[in-house]
Amino acid sequence: MRIPYQHIEIEQIYTQIFSDRKRAIAVCSANSGEGVTSLAIALGTLIGLL
Repeated sequence: MRIPYQHIEIEQIYTQIFSDRKRAIAVCSANSGEGVTSLAIALGTLIGLL
């Protein structure tokens, strides 16, 4: 699965995280295949880390 960083859901997550000046986040799931890597890559791309 690959989530484009332009998706509105990624923008909403980004806004919620960084509107409160968070310094760190954790992206995790209970099961394999739930899109954790895709979400982390999309957020990293959006903020310029990747």
